[in-house]
Amino acid sequence: MPRMITELEQRNGPRNLWEPIRPPRWREMPAGTTLRFGRDSAIEIGTDPVDRKVSGRAVELCHDGERWHITATNRHGVDLYRWGQAARPLTVGVSEPVVWPRIALYVRGDEAAYQHWILCDDPTMPTLPPDRTTTDTERTPQSSLTARQLEAVYEVFEDLLAWPPRYPSRPRSPKEAAGPLGVKEDGVRRLLESARAKAAKLGPIGNSLDDPTYIHTLVSHGCILPQISDVDSRIRPPSTLGAE
Repeated sequence: MPRMITELEQRNGPRNLWEPIRPPRWREMPAGTTLRFGRDSAIEIGTDPVDRKVSGRAVELCHDGERWHITATNRHGVDLYRWGQAARPLTVGVSEPVVWPRIALYVRGDEAAYQHWILCDDPTMPTLPPDRTTTDTERTPQSSLTARQLEAVYEVFEDLLAWPPRYPSRPRSPKEAAGPLGVKEDGVRRLLESARAKAAKLGPIGNSLDDPTYIHTLVSHGCILPQISDVDSRIRPPSTLGAE
């Protein structure tokens, strides 16, 4: 499958709901290609409407055939979102290699009015925790989640597992998730506790059921995988729809 990228810009609409300013324009990203994003770059972001808090050159992105290389140059910063992981700021001016099947770059501008995203989709890439290599990415039977555990995880951590990312995001409480799942609150807790116990065999799990650390661990070990259902068809690259 080809690797695909797009810019996604959103405005703060009625009732504080974010809505796309225009449909995403997906394009293939051949190996060795370098693209620049910003108000005065080959791919414009923050220009229609104008967001003067976005730099003329905000992000440089390339792919060497094995990994993404990202250089943040936006004066207000750029945050890296790897699907299913905690977001973190990139160091301005430093090129950083990233291996992950779905990454999003949040270009900070006038955050009360606009959100500027660069989405990168390469389904051939693995998810990799820090102590593993690209040849060691298989989940073990003991750590695999049941269908009901996955349903509970997706219901409670929908914002974390959404694509494109949701900013800001928060987990639902077991009480909020109980109705959609058709179980009682205690049943949701039991499902999350069993998922957390499986994560404990693999890595960090955090301090509580609403701490997403154990979800990060399960994702990085391949126990929770990206799904078509995560993504609105208006956002997903057309070439990969129905591929999973």
